[in-house]
Amino acid sequence: MVCHFTIPFFTLKSEINYIKWKYSIFLEFIQMVYTDYFSRYIKECGVPPLSKEQWQRLLNIVYMEALVTATSECGERRIKNYQTYRHTKSLNELTGRKKPYYLIGEMLKLSDQKPVR
Repeated sequence: MVCHFTIPFFTLKSEINYIKWKYSIFLEFIQMVYTDYFSRYIKECGVPPLSKEQWQRLLNIVYMEALVTATSECGERRIKNYQTYRHTKSLNELTGRKKPYYLIGEMLKLSDQKPVR
């Protein structure tokens, strides 16, 4: 069963920009695009039928996004820049810099493949 749930990427970006504008006094940096998309996908379509490896990948993406956000709000500039760079690099390796819609499609496709023995 394939769920045809799509959130255009520009919608998420415009919502993020609105939140940044509305709470600009309190928030310096918000960018949890994958986490927001996966959350909405699960609410609309239910839990996707992913393999164990793809579930680990999805959870690692959510975790790395949280780390990027947390380290970007760190007080000490030197530590902030190094850790943010390191976590962003790991996030880019996990996602391949794909938009969330294409990434979840790839993950579903990879989950359908049978392991080669």
